[in-house]
Amino acid sequence: MATLQANTPAATACGATPTDIAPTHWRESMLRGYFAVKRLCVEFDLGNIPGFFNTCMASFAQAYRAARKGSQARNVPVLAAVSTYRTAMALGAPISKSALIRYLPEGKTLASFHAVMTATAPYSLRVDARVITGRLIRVIISRLDAPPVIVDKVAQIMSGAFDAFLLTKPPVNAAAIVAAASLATGQVSQLSMTRVAAAARVAISAVNRCLSCAARRLGHPLSSTPVKSAEAFHALFGEFFTPAS
Repeated sequence: MATLQANTPAATACGATPTDIAPTHWRESMLRGYFAVKRLCVEFDLGNIPGFFNTCMASFAQAYRAARKGSQARNVPVLAAVSTYRTAMALGAPISKSALIRYLPEGKTLASFHAVMTATAPYSLRVDARVITGRLIRVIISRLDAPPVIVDKVAQIMSGAFDAFLLTKPPVNAAAIVAAASLATGQVSQLSMTRVAAAARVAISAVNRCLSCAARRLGHPLSSTPVKSAEAFHALFGEFFTPAS
């Protein structure tokens, strides 16, 4: 399985340099990909994230090179959107698929997007789940302007119980950890579950499922919905919670 590092120049990822890439279909495709990714970076305000563009182009170039000639995975606008989505997720700047597909050519749908995601999965950027979740949590905390007590509790949960929250997609896992910190510290009136889910841009139902599953994995199944289980989360992660060494 291929692994790309952030900031890998696109040409290097493909085993070539700008001076030895002939003016061929390959170079034309890379140029089209360059402008397609650039446009998405501007539209979604991703250009200020350190290393984003280079990482995205490296992912695009490697996936394009590996894809079968004539296959849907070599459709430049769709592959650019997929590469942008994956890089945004990996670098802690999640964007929605439904927003991305509005920039695809006519006739290209969410099904096309998913088909290319599946076909290029072996060549996608690989980042440790803890790193991705940590980046997403920082985004959520920043959007909510969370108080220090929640920030500290999030750090404790990440250190001591992170694996319990690995249930679904990283944005949901991140939102559930912040929500658990809010419940455990009695800050839910200030930082409600609805606000946390909205800041993470995920469904509150998905956050609730992740919280319930985490509690069950930690040996404290909830008897009610998470929002009504503040005492249970305080018992799990409250004042005397000691992260695993």
